[in-house]
Amino acid sequence: MPAAEQKKIAPPAVGNKKKKEKVKPIFKPYDRGRLFCGGIWKRILKVLGTFAAFVFISLIFGTAVGEGGVVLRLFINGSLLLVLWYMLFTEGAADGETDVALGETALGRREQGRSLPKEDADKAYCPARGFAVGLIAMLPFLLVTTAYAFCAVKQVYALQTLPSWVSGLAGVEEIGGALSYYNRQVTLGAADILRIISRLISIPYVNIVTANDADRLLTLDRMLPLTLLMPVLFYGIGYLSGPRRRAMIHGSIASNDRRRVRREKAARRRRAQGPRELV
Repeated sequence: MPAAEQKKIAPPAVGNKKKKEKVKPIFKPYDRGRLFCGGIWKRILKVLGTFAAFVFISLIFGTAVGEGGVVLRLFINGSLLLVLWYMLFTEGAADGETDVALGETALGRREQGRSLPKEDADKAYCPARGFAVGLIAMLPFLLVTTAYAFCAVKQVYALQTLPSWVSGLAGVEEIGGALSYYNRQVTLGAADILRIISRLISIPYVNIVTANDADRLLTLDRMLPLTLLMPVLFYGIGYLSGPRRRAMIHGSIASNDRRRVRREKAARRRRAQGPRELV
């Protein structure tokens, strides 16, 4: 058969793959709600529960490696802090995206002349709500650590229990007065209680600076309120990313619709051309 009548099919070009379409964010207008609304307390309890779980896990893993090597201590305790901050960031981002979606719904209903219940309209996105939620959730811990920061002192060597055979020398005039110093009753004061609570909720930081360095521990005790602002910061920043996260969802939906339209057009062209006969 003549070669001119043959239809040659060109082999697919190597590496000529279609690039995946980049999703572009599509920002849509939305109504804004109030800073404090009915559902804010559930989020406060959620953030508080996340931090409480972090403290519990830190007591288990952080205490286990408290006396380990420097690299191990830094890795374990640093990882615990990073996991906490990441979880709070993602929680804030999810809550922010939910509130933006509610704001879009409220705006759409308002433009259609339909009303939305006030308690639902108040739950729409408010930029400062993320920081307010985080701050209120961490407020009990901030109050304790702040109170201890003002009364923190350098921890010095504590008296130990004397051996039993030394008690017989307490009546000797030359050394009895010195030994009586060890019989003082040490009472647990308010500062001690604040120190115990503050150290418990900051186990990773204590392990990082090491409990054997009194100077570093004193610096940490005075900086603890600032360290507890990190969860507030990460949840608040995550909440601020809610509008962009919502815009990416709209962009992904639009991108999928464009791909679907292109596939339908290609399918119609193939049906219009009819089947090909290869001779």
